Amino acid sequence: MSPANAGATLAALEIMRSEPERIQRLWHNTERMKHGLLGLGFDLGASHTPILPVYVRDMMTTFRFCKRLEEEGCL
Repeated sequence: MSPANAGATLAALEIMRSEPERIQRLWHNTERMKHGLLGLGFDLGASHTPILPVYVRDMMTTFRFCKRLEEEGCL
């Protein structure tokens, strides 16, 4: 790990310790997004992290989905 990466990691850990409201906000946003995606019929699997996988399970649908996200500015 480079010194810059180590420093960034230490700074992130310090922020997590000193500002726990950021973690609460992250989980609030995660639950809101999860609820919205499930409500739209997306398959999210059984993730228990703030990273929400979206399972499409079809190659052509995945391609169209990715293309549309790109068109909407989501890279």
